Amino acid sequence: MRFFIAIVATLCGVLLPTLSHSEVWTSVDDRVLRSDLALLADAGILKGPLASWPVNWSQVRGALDRVDRTQLARHVNDAVLRIERVMPSRRHRGWGVEVDVAATNRETLIRSYGAQARGDYDAQGRLLGQWGGTHLAVSVGLQDEPFGRNLTFDNAYLAQEFGNWIAYIGTVERWWGAGWNSALMFSTSARPQPQIGIRRNSPDPFKSKWLSWLGPWSVEAFLSWQDESGGRFDNDLIVGLRADIQPFKGFTFSVKRALQLCGNDRPCGFSTWIDSLFPVDNADNTGTLDEPGNQMAGFDARYGTTIGRVAWSVYGEIVGEDETDLVISKLATLWGSRFAGPWGNDGSRWDFIFEYADTLTDRSFFKPLQANVLYQNFIYSDGWRYRGRSLGASQDNDTRLITATGQLTDARNRFYRLTAHHADINTDGTGAHSVSLNAETINILELETIWPTMIGDVRAEVRFQDDKPNTPDRSPFTGAFEISYQIRF
Repeated sequence: MRFFIAIVATLCGVLLPTLSHSEVWTSVDDRVLRSDLALLADAGILKGPLASWPVNWSQVRGALDRVDRTQLARHVNDAVLRIERVMPSRRHRGWGVEVDVAATNRETLIRSYGAQARGDYDAQGRLLGQWGGTHLAVSVGLQDEPFGRNLTFDNAYLAQEFGNWIAYIGTVERWWGAGWNSALMFSTSARPQPQIGIRRNSPDPFKSKWLSWLGPWSVEAFLSWQDESGGRFDNDLIVGLRADIQPFKGFTFSVKRALQLCGNDRPCGFSTWIDSLFPVDNADNTGTLDEPGNQMAGFDARYGTTIGRVAWSVYGEIVGEDETDLVISKLATLWGSRFAGPWGNDGSRWDFIFEYADTLTDRSFFKPLQANVLYQNFIYSDGWRYRGRSLGASQDNDTRLITATGQLTDARNRFYRLTAHHADINTDGTGAHSVSLNAETINILELETIWPTMIGDVRAEVRFQDDKPNTPDRSPFTGAFEISYQIRF
């Protein structure tokens, strides 16, 4: 970790004098921005896949450059204006600063797409800059979390554009999937890890007549280091691979794969990588320590359109923890739908989201239930987790989560959210689990508001639960309050 930080610090010293305030992609904790982008996608304004986050600003800027503002409904135009307020400028040099502070008396149980604190307090300062096609984010933070009070370097990166590609090194957060409350493979549940990666910049279609039918497309590949896993064979590596296409208007289809391999006292040679990437003859499914590692694969799909003045989308995600004869098996599922439309005639907008996620494998397919599978592994005792948190859905293994959310964004850009969760957590009551070691059924109510001001955004959230994890013989009612502040200049 010290070596990784030293590299970033050296690059900062070389590039800092000529940098500009311009992030290369969107943040992965801005629910308002995501809601606005989803509205533009369903209205046919934002072209290209929209099921993997962050989204490159080049994709967004290209859409806004083409839009005819005179043809937009008031609430859609207001969404465009909000996006433009946070979209980086076109300047090629300069710098900027972002500060986020948050405090809560109890961290959230279900970490949805948003900016919830990961501990009693969560503070971060970032220096952002650009020099031509070079983008830099220097980050220092302090978090009070179960692993202890830690100095963090989350969301720091150095990214370089070349052609239509972006190569990067840093601690980049991601949310793979169209879900709003869960992402089965990679979410923001755990802190981001040190990593290197490459992704396509603008999702332009192929020019070849043989491939142009795929429509706008994007790909990403990254390699991250579990530097603080703390389990057997720690310091393992995570590989993520993802491809998205939009073969026709409004429809995005994505395939993805993730590998967990290497680590202390584990083989990491050429044959290990080949057996992991190309698991022919079940080379990756031996049931012994001779397996090259752990892996998941799956796909997600999203379709969005408008019906009158209402935007509508439906989405789903399936992830398999295992494979048999090159077919993924032991499946976890997520399904959902979102509606959005104008509230009055002043530009206000309402959103409604319903979502179902199940991390108990095969339950959605009426097969024999297989518990302690999705985020657990017999080789890596920590499983699919980092610093005690799931890399995928925050509710961890063997949990059914049903969520209904109502949102309102008013004409003064103030945001209000009401969310109700019903969570059947660790339903078999056994196995390692980052939320509860026994079965619990918990209902959660969340109320959130975000108020933009002249000097930053203030966010407040209240949460109520009718039970707590790890309380098998009682059901204590709990409440929590969280407040945060963000400023950019």
